[in-house]
Amino acid sequence: MQVLEEDLVKVILSKEDFEVALKEAGERLVAVDFSATWCRPCRSIKPLFRSLSMKHKDVVFLEVDADEACDFLFTKKDEG
Repeated sequence: MQVLEEDLVKVILSKEDFEVALKEAGERLVAVDFSATWCRPCRSIKPLFRSLSMKHKDVVFLEVDADEACDFLFTKKDEG
């Protein structure tokens, strides 16, 4: 898992990263941005998502790249 210095968004690279981030969040609200570099709307929302992470420090912000973590995206509920 990677935390970007300029904001509080945690970049999720695997299913395990996601599970750890959720566990660490505890009862806090979690906002997840599922995106891909080729997705124009995904690129458009990224600056807003990052600015929200700086404004709402009580919320956990996670970013999942659909291309980097594609195995995670296709995991069934009962497999995890």
